[in-house]
Parts: sequence; structure tokens; C-alpha cells
Amino acid sequence: MKTEFARTGCHLLDLYFGGGRGLGIPYGAAINLCGDSGSGKSMLGNEMIAAEYHHRKGDKFDWQYEDGENGNNFDTTDLYGVDIMGGNLLLSHKKKLALKPQTVEEMDARLSLFLELLPKSHFGIYFVDSLDALTDNDKLKRSESRKEEYEKGKTFDEGTYGMASAKFLSQEFFRNQTAKLQGRKVILGIVSQVREKIGASKYQKKLKTSGGKAKKHWMDIEVWFTPIKDLKNEGSDLVNGIFVEVEGIKSRDGRMKRKARFLYYTDFGIDDVGTSLTFLYNVRSNSGEFRKTIAGNIPWEAGAADKPKSDLAGVTAWLEADKKILDAYRNFRKEIDGKRAIKASTVMEYKKTTPELQKSYENYFGVPSSFNELRLQIMQDPKMKKELDKRVTEKWEAIEEAAKSGLGRKYG
Repeated sequence: MKTEFARTGCHLLDLYFGGGRGLGIPYGAAINLCGDSGSGKSMLGNEMIAAEYHHRKGDKFDWQYEDGENGNNFDTTDLYGVDIMGGNLLLSHKKKLALKPQTVEEMDARLSLFLELLPKSHFGIYFVDSLDALTDNDKLKRSESRKEEYEKGKTFDEGTYGMASAKFLSQEFFRNQTAKLQGRKVILGIVSQVREKIGASKYQKKLKTSGGKAKKHWMDIEVWFTPIKDLKNEGSDLVNGIFVEVEGIKSRDGRMKRKARFLYYTDFGIDDVGTSLTFLYNVRSNSGEFRKTIAGNIPWEAGAADKPKSDLAGVTAWLEADKKILDAYRNFRKEIDGKRAIKASTVMEYKKTTPELQKSYENYFGVPSSFNELRLQIMQDPKMKKELDKRVTEKWEAIEEAAKSGLGRKYG
């Protein structure tokens, strides 16, 4: 059967999750999204559902967003034009059901109901946010017993059985439900919060998630989200989004331990175009800092890919190509701060001093646009968006090609 893929709402993430086989997350897969609070896990769940709703035209796609943490307070109607929580498939069940599961056993039953209600021809996403918010039946019974003993003035000293959830997940849920996904156009998405691993040495991973070893075994994809940098508008101290890195811990597509970074804004969602431009032109540093010099001079027109980059090495080569221009630049900088060394930011100011310099610069690097200008242009022009996706795909696959062992085919 042909593998179908669910779009994520971000072309770079589609490449990342597609693993060279397609664009997006493969249907039939179980995916675990791990990370601290506020790292974009819930946002990606919403983006997946919204992207598929619009991609599939809404008539052959159903979903269930299990908001166990009561944290999915995004206005998805305003963000994406679809009421995600109001469109959950289980709301259509003839019997009145709770809005969310309390226990892992209830989650198991609700996923079975979801698969039963979902027409075999439809695509579906069952998204649990999060596994950590769910208890188990044993713990609920213990809580009730504790209350009753307390009311009688007695001490409740029965031992704690913290492994009940992990045992159920291991022996029943993951084994049974992942088998049901096979042959169905359904994705099981599970969010896991991270916590510190007590006693871990400096050589061991210091973070862990709940669910036990079975979760790691049965998941097809496990990715970890790490916030890299808060996003703010220039001149403002208010945070309006984050720059996030997602790292693959487990994948069954042959591309191991890949990383990708994306931008998301709380009032917009994942910034697809901005993410692609950031990747294509290295607009942000490894630490997430916005590179103003690069962001202010992005060449886009045809043939721009073959033009030199306007980084320090590029502007140095442009200046050194003409001794008169180089000498004039050194005098220009000396008047500014008493120095003569080449600095990319002062070159940007220097080239604006005469029309001839600006023309020479544009002939060398191409006609530049700023990051924000180019992002808006592409968002409004489908042809430019298609070209952007093409360029991002080519760069991503070129990186993958360079990572190959080069040993060729082993047999045949």
C-alpha cells in the first residue's frame, strides 16, 4: 500500500519528518513529541490537524485532540480557520462521552472508539496531550480509599504502586493499538513532558519521559523539542514566539538523529516561510541570534543561488576586487570608529554612499531584500512560495547527500 503523509504546516518540518520518502509524518505511524512546557509540542499537534484539514479539503479527514492538560487554549478558529477542539470526532458519538480521558485505560478505550468511528477511507490523527496528565485506574481507586480513610480519621499507609500505568502501556496499550494502526491511515501522536533523571551522571542523558521502555520500543518516531531563543519584535521587550530545535532520537526511515529548527509565534502558529528563509540563508546563529547583516541583504532573483553570500567573506572579496573601493572603504570606517579592518555591518553602510557603489554591490551579490520584506512577498505569491520550497528541498537533500557513506550498494 502506498504510504501517505500528513503535512505539518511547515515545509522544512515536512522534509525533516518525511525522511526522504515523502513530505510530512507517515500515516500508520506512532510519534512521540518530547520536551519541556512551551517548546512547541502542542502547537505542532494543532498545526498537523489544521494543515491536514485544509490539505484534505476537510471531507476525508477526522481527528481527536485529547487535551488532558487543559492546555490547548489556542484560538484555532482565528489561527487556522478550524475549531479543532470543537471538531473532535468523539463528540459525534451517540453516547455522551467525557471531553477528555482521565486514565491510560480510558485513553485506550477512546482510541479504539476513534478507530471504530473513523471511516476506513478517511485519514485520521489521534493526538494525546499529554501522556503525563493521565493516571490509571489503580491510582484513582487509591485516591478514593485515601479519602475514605481520612474521613474516618485513619492513616492510609498502603504502599504506592507507581508502575501501574507503565505496565498497562507496556502490556496492552502500545502493543495492541500500534498493531491497529497498521493498514489504517491514522497517526497516533503522543506528547510527553520531560523531567530530570535523578542521579544521572554527567555522561548520561539528564532528562527522561514517562511511559517506560515500552513507549520507546513501540514508537516509530521519537523527537525532542528544545527552545533555542525567545522571539521579539525589534524595539520591544515582549516575547511573541520562540525559535525551536527538534531533534530525532528514533526514526525508522534510515535518517538518524537529524535536527531541524523552526519559528513559531503565539498569534500565528509555525512560520513556514520564515523558517525556510532562516534555513536557506542562515539568518540565525547556532545560539538563535538574529543576524541583522545577513537578514537585511537577502538576494532572491533568478540566479541568486549562484551569487556570493553577503557575509564577511563575501563582502571582503567584493572590496578586494577593486583597490580603489577597498581604500575608500578603509577611509570610510576610519572616520566612523578609527579602525580600518573590514566589518560586514559597516560595508552595508558604505555601499549606500554612492549610486555607483550600490550598483557595483548589486552586480556582485544580486539585488537584496530584507528578511521581513521577502517573507511577506513570498507569503502573498504562490509562485515564490513554490520556488522557496524547491530551494529548501535542494539544500536539505544536498546536505543529506554529503552525509552518505559513499560505499554504494552492498549486494547486487
